[in-house]
Amino acid sequence: MVDTETSEHHPSNILIHGQPLKSILLAKYLSLTVDSKLNFNERVSNVCKKANSTRAFIHCNTKNCPQTVKAMAYTTYVRPQLVASTMWCPHTAQNIDSIEAVQ
Repeated sequence: MVDTETSEHHPSNILIHGQPLKSILLAKYLSLTVDSKLNFNERVSNVCKKANSTRAFIHCNTKNCPQTVKAMAYTTYVRPQLVASTMWCPHTAQNIDSIEAVQ
């Protein structure tokens, strides 16, 4: 329910069952992190951090393996994380550069 008595609608004016909604800057829902301006910067940052961590793990554990095994591990474990992040359409240059830096 929105309090229509005032001309401005602030988040504190929105009530659900008589309780005001809390205003937050970031929300994570189904592994998707969105900020109050609907930016996906935090989401891309989290995906890149996880992909880099996975890539580093693969690098440490496949040092003595042939290049084909390393490539297979990368395409199996790292690339799907990055492909899933692009479905949210990282349209800013900063987000695109972050994703490409992992590759």
